[in-house]
Amino acid sequence: MASVNPRQKLRGTRSQNDAQTLASGVMVYLTDTKCIAMHDGSTAGGKIFHPTQFLAAGHLINGKISVAVASNNLTVSIKTLAGADPSASDPVYIRIGTAIHELTAALSVTAAAGTNWMGLGGAMFAGKTADLFVYMGYNATDGVTLGFSRIPFAKTYAEFSATSTAEAFCKISTITTAASTDEYTCIGRFAASLGASATYYWTDASTGTSGLIQRPIFETEVRDYVPTLTNFTIGSSGSAAVSGQYRISGRHVEVEAKAVLGSSGQSVGTGPTFTLPFTHADDTSTYLNPGSLIMNDTGANVYHGVLRLASTTTASLSAINAASTYAYLSAVTSAIPMTWAAGDGFYAKLNIWI
Repeated sequence: MASVNPRQKLRGTRSQNDAQTLASGVMVYLTDTKCIAMHDGSTAGGKIFHPTQFLAAGHLINGKISVAVASNNLTVSIKTLAGADPSASDPVYIRIGTAIHELTAALSVTAAAGTNWMGLGGAMFAGKTADLFVYMGYNATDGVTLGFSRIPFAKTYAEFSATSTAEAFCKISTITTAASTDEYTCIGRFAASLGASATYYWTDASTGTSGLIQRPIFETEVRDYVPTLTNFTIGSSGSAAVSGQYRISGRHVEVEAKAVLGSSGQSVGTGPTFTLPFTHADDTSTYLNPGSLIMNDTGANVYHGVLRLASTTTASLSAINAASTYAYLSAVTSAIPMTWAAGDGFYAKLNIWI
């Protein structure tokens, strides 16, 4: 053991250090394992510390998420903090579950244009910014894998869908020998949008403080979607509009939707419904009331209603009927709770589980 510089701590290889019993408080840098040995005056080799011992699940050491779009294809990579690919001399460490893995080579995953990935190119989401969660997983054959998905709660490979257009799909770097029990951990989040059919071009939206998060995170920003309406035709002109917003937190999704009738071609049928941004995983009974509803009779009254699940992907509008001793629900029609006309609209807010 030798002091290379009086301003540096002692240094040497692990085997050299293991042969030494040094005074209490003396630190030795191990040049081959890049660890620190803390001596106590009595234990040969002292106590070995490596930075990865303090690594929390889903966190990287010397690593970061990189997002890029080239030729309309989206690529997510793991880079060193200096922006290079990991290497044997400049590795990146990741903790997945209770195991710490060392990356010494390039790792990336690409979702090429031309596919409706995770349904983001469909009518509800095309061209709208979505938050995508970055995952890293591991199995003994494939090694460390990298992927991204719309869902933030997965802990194993089994929780992802294998269908590329499904909302719970995860685009993963390799699944050659993937098993349902392979452990996955969320390491961050980025924002992107996918264009509509048939090109399905990607656009990178990961700039800004909320566009790219370099740590485990399990919720989105408030994002826009366009609900699909049934038995509620907004028409055109006037105040015609339909819009929605959602926010995911773990398995919980908050949804808001609104629609206003235009002055031309508008109509309301019996039992209007609108689509949800995610499939509801709870009770699909039509008696389940996941939210509240306001129906605005322009310049006249505001009526309270209730939302009910019409299916796992749609919510229906019901009016509160006070004609009896006890209030009950009636399906919305062209004349319930009022005669619908231009400028009238509904405003819905609900919570679902995914």
